[in-house]
Amino acid sequence: MRALIASAGLALALATIAPVIAAAPSPDRAAHTVSDYIRNGTLRDQVWHECINDRTYENYPDCKNVTVANTVVSAPPMPGDSSDFMTQPKTYEKDAITRRLTLSRCFDPGWVVRSPKAWCNAAVQAQKAAGPNGQ
Repeated sequence: MRALIASAGLALALATIAPVIAAAPSPDRAAHTVSDYIRNGTLRDQVWHECINDRTYENYPDCKNVTVANTVVSAPPMPGDSSDFMTQPKTYEKDAITRRLTLSRCFDPGWVVRSPKAWCNAAVQAQKAAGPNGQ
């Protein structure tokens, strides 16, 4: 009976401290990639706060990765003014591969970084002009 209580107590203790241990970055190797942090905002925030609250972690691989992810996520959108050739439908009219790639980055939820809205609008216009076969 004592062994059962002791094992239950150990399991409860591990369950309580496991999230705290998991949040602390490792000095040797990154537990997560930049893409992991870009995709998972909760994880990104948790590790980011751990890194900024204890400056001894700032050169750890995970802290470097989460810093890059925060930079990517908070970056302003790319310019979409008329001088940007990617905002022009003619850019996509004869280049079906670029058109398809841009459209997938506009509408496919699997992409982490989306194409700027102006690029999407131009690619959609070119797709409509290309007709049902898209060639």
